[in-house]
Amino acid sequence: MILKRNSKGINIIVPIATFCGIFLLFALLLTEFWFTKYSSRVDLRFESKLLRNSIIFENRTTNNLNSAILIQYYNNPSFVKLLSESIISCLLQAKSTQLVVNIDDHAIHSREAWMTVFDKQSDRYENITLIFAPNIHELRAYNIMSQIVSAVDDQIDFIFLLQDDDMPPTKLPCLWIETAVDLFRLIPSVGVIGMNVGEIYGNHSSRRKDSMRCLRPPLSESTTLQNTPLQFACTVDIGPLAIRKSLFSLLGGFDTTISPKGLPGIGLDFDFCWRAWAAGAHVIHMPISFRRRVTDGRGLRNTQVKSKRRELHKKAQERLRLRYNESLRDHVAQEVRRLNNRYTVDCGS
Repeated sequence: MILKRNSKGINIIVPIATFCGIFLLFALLLTEFWFTKYSSRVDLRFESKLLRNSIIFENRTTNNLNSAILIQYYNNPSFVKLLSESIISCLLQAKSTQLVVNIDDHAIHSREAWMTVFDKQSDRYENITLIFAPNIHELRAYNIMSQIVSAVDDQIDFIFLLQDDDMPPTKLPCLWIETAVDLFRLIPSVGVIGMNVGEIYGNHSSRRKDSMRCLRPPLSESTTLQNTPLQFACTVDIGPLAIRKSLFSLLGGFDTTISPKGLPGIGLDFDFCWRAWAAGAHVIHMPISFRRRVTDGRGLRNTQVKSKRRELHKKAQERLRLRYNESLRDHVAQEVRRLNNRYTVDCGS
């Protein structure tokens, strides 16, 4: 009787075990498929990566900036001369610096304007690359320009992303680059520096154009960083945006799935910041006195175009909200508060 009951028990257990095994295998395959297709939405290893990450301060100075300036240009010819004079004057002073420009329009006057700059400066400065790629917009254009930088000079450590209506300071034209490079070299874990506005704690209520925090002395001996307003932030805007080249390559550049070809890459800066935090890098907001929206009168005059742009902004915000959930954003905000409390003070303190 015992053997017979065991036999019945085995007969019942075997199909149950088989079913459980098949179900478990299916669940594993489904999980693998989800991660393969949607892993860019949420990095489940995020928290452990972030908590393991620590800040190391290094005071390293060098005359070589090892930087590249990447400009996305579209139909703003009167701005070319002003922009090029400011940028070129910096390039002539700085060592190991490149300029790469993507001309994203068919207009002949745009090509002629940039070719005039190129011909005029080629004898004085040879590290200028012009790309004539109509309809290759900012998101994909920056990725292409970064790849060109890597092909031309593998010693480039930092890239600075500008748009064609951002005017760098004319006084001390290299200072904004030197300050960012000093900060990158002082804190190797910093991967992104935003010089426009930032969302310090990951929500619009904390969006500030100037932050009155500075590095806690004596963390830096760099004269460019002394009393420079800055603080850690969840996300920062482009215009300009400085990124450590190794991080940009590690993350595969900007995620091209966030915007279809032919449409503006709205949200590319915020998306990259969240991915940078998830990879264990830090993001800093360091406002610089750029002149913004310097144009020859172009703009979104058409009501229909304005409406479409607003709709694209709404879609971008919703996409970011779904991709990076509230729990993840709160976790980064807590880390930002911790870093600011530990490493920054009110300027002048």
